[in-house]
Amino acid sequence: MTRMRDALHGLRATLSASLARVTGKQALPLRLYRGRWLIGVFALLLFAIIANGALALYSLNTLVTSEGAVSHSHAVLSQVHLVETRLLDAESAMRAYLLTGDTTYLTPYAMARNTLADELTRLNALTAGDDGQQRRVAALTPMIAPLLDEWQRAVELRAGQRTDEAIAAMRADKVQRAMESIRGLLAEMDAIEDRLLDGRLRAAGSSVREAQVTMLVATTADVALLAALFVLVWRAFVARERHLREEQSARATAEAAVALRDDFLSIASHELRTPVAVLLGNAQLLERVLLSRTKQDTQVRRSFAAIQRQLTRIQALIAAMLDVSRIERGHLKIAHDPIDLVALVQTVVDEVRTMTQAHPIELVVPTGPPLDVCVYGDALRLEQVMFNLLQNAIKYSPDGGPIQVEVARTDNWASVAVTDHGLGIVAEALPHLFERFYRAPAVRSEHISGLGIGLFIVHEIVTLHGGDVSVASEQGTGTSVTVRLPLAASVVAESPS
Repeated sequence: MTRMRDALHGLRATLSASLARVTGKQALPLRLYRGRWLIGVFALLLFAIIANGALALYSLNTLVTSEGAVSHSHAVLSQVHLVETRLLDAESAMRAYLLTGDTTYLTPYAMARNTLADELTRLNALTAGDDGQQRRVAALTPMIAPLLDEWQRAVELRAGQRTDEAIAAMRADKVQRAMESIRGLLAEMDAIEDRLLDGRLRAAGSSVREAQVTMLVATTADVALLAALFVLVWRAFVARERHLREEQSARATAEAAVALRDDFLSIASHELRTPVAVLLGNAQLLERVLLSRTKQDTQVRRSFAAIQRQLTRIQALIAAMLDVSRIERGHLKIAHDPIDLVALVQTVVDEVRTMTQAHPIELVVPTGPPLDVCVYGDALRLEQVMFNLLQNAIKYSPDGGPIQVEVARTDNWASVAVTDHGLGIVAEALPHLFERFYRAPAVRSEHISGLGIGLFIVHEIVTLHGGDVSVASEQGTGTSVTVRLPLAASVVAESPS
């Protein structure tokens, strides 16, 4: 016993260490720490990208504004030159006509004279935002209009063969002064706009350099943050791979420990079964010998009955643990013989009735030929299923309530329902009833003994028979467990269509 206890303690320590490694409780703070760093760097990178985009938009807007201002200055300069060109074209054509009398010069003169007003209007529109240039444009109109009138008078004099008067009118001091004033005003506008253009070009160049420096700094920051994020992700990936390998190793260790536990339980169950059987047999023999030599002592009978009952209980527990071990290893085998399910259930119910007087058991079976409910399976295992279900119904009905067992046939299935009126099961526990070693909360609170493997064994045996198990229960009202098994093929073939 000491060696077995030491082995159990060692097995428990191995399982505890393996499970602790699998859950990774020591690695959790490290993963959380790295996760916070990843989130922080990612947030900074996202902020930097957004800021970079905003700076790019701002720089682009500045460049577009500067480009618009430069383009506007170029347009104003071009328009000033165009006004001057139209004025010079008109003067040249008018002089050529006066000197030669060739009327072909009148066409370019008329065209230049007519378009000059339109060019002045465009110049006025282009300088709308500059008060100084607006004043100069406004001064041009009263200066150009009299000049054009004098030129037109000279043209008319030449057309009337008054050449000398026409040339004198063209060379008059007032005409020359007006022309010089117009040229001076246009030159002043050109110089002012040229200086403004230079300033705008310098501002645009400065904006471009600032934008380049800003974008370079922002890009460098993005690259640095991206590199930091890559390093953190890589380290997290490496750590994850390391933890995965550690968890796989721990899981393998845990699985080996579980296999060792199963081996231990299987061996221990086999080793315990023989001495328990010997103890039970000797107890029964000793009871017969003592009672035959002594008086019929009630206390002695009760003591021997308690011994036999507990030894029988230990045998049942050992058998159950062996079944669990076989199920886990896939070694549980069943026969496939034709079985009269009604007769089998009747036999088990009669046997259980002899063992309990507190719970009346009602059996409901279908009427018809004995083979009307025939299935293929293992009679011993199906009897084990029925014993487990009836013992559960008795165990979880502490007030001695009635138990109903109903055998039915529907389509291609045979069913056996065991219903009690005991504690019942809460809805949250129903999905877990067929799990190994699971016990419902109400059972634990009522201190009802058991290992939680009865329904697990029932479910596995029924599944091996191609059937299924379902539970319907309500806390405080009772529980109904229904086992369904496929009918034998011959019975299905004989069924009326």
